[in-house]
Amino acid sequence: MIFRRIYKYLEDSIGLDVDSIGYAGIDNSIRSIMAEHILNNEEELLFGLINSSELRIKLIEMIIVPETWFFRDSKPYDYLKYWLTKNRYLYSYDTLKILSAPCSTGEEPYSIAISLVEFGLTKDSFQIDAIDLSEDSVKKAIDGIYHKVSFRGDDKYFLDKYFTKIGLNRFQLNNDIRGLVNFRRDNILNLKTIQSLEKYHIIFFKNLLIYLTSDARLIVLNKIKQILHPKGVLFTGHTETTYFLRYGFSMIKFPHSFALTLSEIEQSKPKDNVINKIQNKTNIRTSRKVFDDFNHNGTTNKAEQKNETSKPEKRKEINPLERIQDLADKGNFEKALELCIEYSLKNKADENCYFLQGLIFEGMNDKENAIIQYNKVLYLSPYHTNTLLHLSLLYENMGKLNQAKTMKERLSRSIKRS
Repeated sequence: MIFRRIYKYLEDSIGLDVDSIGYAGIDNSIRSIMAEHILNNEEELLFGLINSSELRIKLIEMIIVPETWFFRDSKPYDYLKYWLTKNRYLYSYDTLKILSAPCSTGEEPYSIAISLVEFGLTKDSFQIDAIDLSEDSVKKAIDGIYHKVSFRGDDKYFLDKYFTKIGLNRFQLNNDIRGLVNFRRDNILNLKTIQSLEKYHIIFFKNLLIYLTSDARLIVLNKIKQILHPKGVLFTGHTETTYFLRYGFSMIKFPHSFALTLSEIEQSKPKDNVINKIQNKTNIRTSRKVFDDFNHNGTTNKAEQKNETSKPEKRKEINPLERIQDLADKGNFEKALELCIEYSLKNKADENCYFLQGLIFEGMNDKENAIIQYNKVLYLSPYHTNTLLHLSLLYENMGKLNQAKTMKERLSRSIKRS
């Protein structure tokens, strides 16, 4: 059964792009809800969702699967402390206001609270608001009880300092820190608990835009711009920076912080389709790779090499992708990102751009996004040898042996073909 009307309901009510998380999981959640509440068809479920907040919340809870941990990505918190030092004048005579949205089960806003305490701020000098669409997540955040999976990485100094062990692999956050965050259930699409004139000095808004429809993204981008202090800072996910860069924000030059600020001269509001076109582009970090020696089939084009040799003046021209990679290798991620976006918009059929992005994602250890980019290459060039090689190795490292075997077979055919 295809639940088109339910997909549309989720799109309209919470801005969810169903395709971004896959139909299979959502369909399973829908069937489970229907079986539990003895609903016979899509119409009965839709009627229940519209008229029952309990049913609506239950479906949302089943679809939204929180994935977070304390001090996820350390660099944003390093820059947070740097920002606090450089911008004391903004909050010396006023309350420092911070928003975490969506806050999930609380790991992020509590990490912010610990950072502020470690920095030396008193509890009455700042205000941390945290909102999430999931009522269950908000309740868990307020309880402050966490399993060991919420503590990753090597540096866990804060675990002994701010938590009490209450069972096997279970820890409760101390009351002093729990009291520093105001948790509320709210939807960033239509904020009800935050006044329109509210201005936050710091906003953590990570890993949500990529799951929203284009219309919902525009609404959220406007909301963020509306409630961010003119001199404030926004922290976002590395795959989401491109949306903000095209919508009046500038990247802060602090490597891997994925921090942005409002541009002094904001760009004009883009159309929806412009925002869509820059989806899945990301910040850049990559090891040195040779990618521009391959033609559309992933093999060296000797005819082109010969032609270039006979026209030495053309070899002096700088390949835009070479410049992008060179900037990335030198650590100038922000400029490399901007150039990569511009190049992608003008050269949609150039598989080398997607191959470069795959290498970049690999360098960032973001395997899922690397696979997405490599598949774009194969869509344009099914026998791109290097892409098939990288995909086979990625799938093998991820334990996806069937996919790895398929890629190796295609790679073998590609080599014979070339």
